[in-house]
Amino acid sequence: MKNVLENLVKVSAFILAIAAIPAVMKLGPKWILPVLFILNFSIAAAYVLSGFIAGMTVLFISSAAYILAFLRLTALKAEIWPVIADAVIAIAVFMIVKKYDEASSYHKSSMSDELKKLEGEHDALIKHKISLEAGLQANRDKAEKYKKLDEIRCGIGRYEMFSDKMRYLLKSIISIFHSDKKITLFLIKENKSIKISADRENDVMVAERDAESLYLKNFDEWIISSKKSIIISDMNKEIRFKEHKSDDIRSLIGVPVFAGSEIVGLLKITSASPSVFNQEDLRFLDMVGAVAGKVLEVEEYAK
Repeated sequence: MKNVLENLVKVSAFILAIAAIPAVMKLGPKWILPVLFILNFSIAAAYVLSGFIAGMTVLFISSAAYILAFLRLTALKAEIWPVIADAVIAIAVFMIVKKYDEASSYHKSSMSDELKKLEGEHDALIKHKISLEAGLQANRDKAEKYKKLDEIRCGIGRYEMFSDKMRYLLKSIISIFHSDKKITLFLIKENKSIKISADRENDVMVAERDAESLYLKNFDEWIISSKKSIIISDMNKEIRFKEHKSDDIRSLIGVPVFAGSEIVGLLKITSASPSVFNQEDLRFLDMVGAVAGKVLEVEEYAK
């Protein structure tokens, strides 16, 4: 219903403006001014409902009516000042409506920009909240991991045998990670070489002493020779150790183990999936390596 009324007013504004032209030519002088005055409403209605171009069109048509009215009243030797005043009023009405429309458009544009700004700030706050929550969860996980490491460090003291200490350390550490990972400790001291592995998924721990299994290859050898930690996200994309391909190992982290100032082995965790480990995992394993080194130092492994 509202749209019907709007369209009716729009059409009426143009009809009145066009009808005013023959009206001022046929009606008596006393009816000319009322007809011209009605044009003010046509101008305002056309501008407000249909925009600037419609308003200008009605104003142009009205100008023709004013000119004809001026000429007719002049011919009839009637007062022309009321026509001039009415024409000025018509122009003033057009300018006022135009100014109001511009102010309204500016206000709407400002409101739209403000809403977009608020929406952007809201989205930014949501993202910041998500980031904070993710960071908080990561810090909780990190705190829990290091709390577990502290418990392991204290718990080692309950064991007397070296093998029991190593078993407890490795099984406890691998329990912190997911089930598809395997932790291995290589001890390389001459006549004391051993490879100890723990797998959480299969709940087994294996110690090997045969020469073939103790032979350091690729990244293991690199860790020992460089005395540096290593992280490999995807073995299939690794160019440094490209000759080492295995379905069992796609990503790994490894750290050297020191007893005092002497390197005595390495500790590594491997996974069959790519991109499993991050730098935080590597830092954590470094600390685990330090704990293992302390145990080996107490056991006088390096001597």
